[in-house]
Amino acid sequence: MPIASRLTQTLVIQRAVEGAENERGQATLTWPDLATVNGLIQPKSAREVPSANQGGAVVATHTIYLLPTDLKASDRIRREPDDGDRFQLTGVRDAAGQGHHLECDAFVVTEGGA
Repeated sequence: MPIASRLTQTLVIQRAVEGAENERGQATLTWPDLATVNGLIQPKSAREVPSANQGGAVVATHTIYLLPTDLKASDRIRREPDDGDRFQLTGVRDAAGQGHHLECDAFVVTEGGA
């Protein structure tokens, strides 16, 4: 079965762009949508970590599968429709070095649990 048939989720790739300066003179980052692609987000593991408000943000480690596309390790991915989760990429691998598909390592922080 071709991998493309297993990429059943609609995902949006976002790339950071420096925006206007804030009141302290620091450039703010915006995350405009770069491309909409088919992919698959699969969790690897999850663990509860304390947050400042003690609500406990859930930090999970995921693998995201995509067909080859313009992607940088500094990009992030969200689902479409938007559920509020943002998957920050930490690595992008060309699976088996054959240009067949990408396997991306990512983490997501969801306030208040999943």
